[in-house]
Amino acid sequence: MWAYPVPRQIPQVPMTTKTSPFDHVWEIAKKIKTCMLTTLPAKRMRSRPMHAIIDREAGCLWFITDQRGAKDEEIRAAPDVCLAFADTGSNTYLSITGRAEILHDVAKIRELWSSEAQAWWPKGPTDPDVRVLRVVPDSAEYWDTRGNSITVALKLAASRLSGNPPDLGENKKVRLL
Repeated sequence: MWAYPVPRQIPQVPMTTKTSPFDHVWEIAKKIKTCMLTTLPAKRMRSRPMHAIIDREAGCLWFITDQRGAKDEEIRAAPDVCLAFADTGSNTYLSITGRAEILHDVAKIRELWSSEAQAWWPKGPTDPDVRVLRVVPDSAEYWDTRGNSITVALKLAASRLSGNPPDLGENKKVRLL
């Protein structure tokens, strides 16, 4: 009988660590970055694309913005906003609701300033029209299928054939306050 050495057992470590729904909200926002900011002026919703700067330690999302847009007045009148993030390539979606405020804080503007911001405001962070928008989220909901459209289509087809509901990933509602 031949004897083979028994390999030393190595503990199995998962390739990815499952994060909490709370953590997953922040990860999705950080990954996608661009969202639609929706305000509710005069009982009519209005959305516009914005680039989010995630500040998890402070528990908020920052945006560099311009005072010449209507959003300043809209937010002063009704500070509740919605941020909608979408990554259609991986079928990951995130909706965050929270309270917004517009600040003229040149130190914060300098801290958040980027080459992209410079392209929008060539006068730099001291441009008198530049503002920061801070959104403090209170709740979120995400849909994370972690698959492309082909994967989703195959899961839907398998569901139809089996008669069982499709497993299209996670959908969670998360309190952030």
